[in-house]
Amino acid sequence: MTEAIIKEDLPQRSKNELLKIAVWLIALLFVPGIIAGMAVGIYAGFQTGMTTDMEPAAFDQLINSPPLSLIMMLGASLLTLPLLKSATAGSSWQDALRYYRVGHVARLPMIKAIGAMLLLFVSFSVLSQLFALPPEPFMETLQAGLSSPANIVLLMVTICLVVPVVEEFVFRGWLFGRLLDARVGGQHGPLLITTILFTLIHAQYQSWYTFAFIAVVGLLLGMLRQRYNNISYAIAAHMALNCMSTLMLFIDSTS
Repeated sequence: MTEAIIKEDLPQRSKNELLKIAVWLIALLFVPGIIAGMAVGIYAGFQTGMTTDMEPAAFDQLINSPPLSLIMMLGASLLTLPLLKSATAGSSWQDALRYYRVGHVARLPMIKAIGAMLLLFVSFSVLSQLFALPPEPFMETLQAGLSSPANIVLLMVTICLVVPVVEEFVFRGWLFGRLLDARVGGQHGPLLITTILFTLIHAQYQSWYTFAFIAVVGLLLGMLRQRYNNISYAIAAHMALNCMSTLMLFIDSTS
């Protein structure tokens, strides 16, 4: 579907713009993660060096432990911000935020946005229980790190605060705006393309039903952006979703 949208009869200027978007998007999605992963790998290597009898399996367990996984996720998100600023026209963050359509919010649309996301989350949770869908290994890894207060704070800051903001800046802010400017896919092209790419970047998950849920989430977030021309509602809804997911981790860990 994405290929069909992109292959529409675009003017040459739009095609050149689309190439620039693709290059920047690849950089945004991969460069921060590579740098953060290398930093965590170096740290784990030092830890291994100090423990000369550490087995390879123990090294893998260390580098994939909940704290290091969260630190890598947090680091990649924070490193994305200066790169995203470079990819955005304007001389200041104020210009960038204006381009991303970060604006003031009204009470009723905010209630609708958060309510719709929570309804979607509850619906998926009920279906998961009815069909006895197995939990995602990634979520079980995060849940294993809830034994430490420091890990809990790290989890909440990363998952509930930083990641939703950065992802919305990238997808419903920068990418959505650039696709609109390039007139890719008409009115709904940016919505469909950002939804598909948003789904694909969540490679830490494994099950088709999780990807289906993420696709619906991405579609809802894009519709909020399109409906209100303001990603503040999408950010709030995304935060609400991640907060509910984190809350469920706490509940499951104590049951």
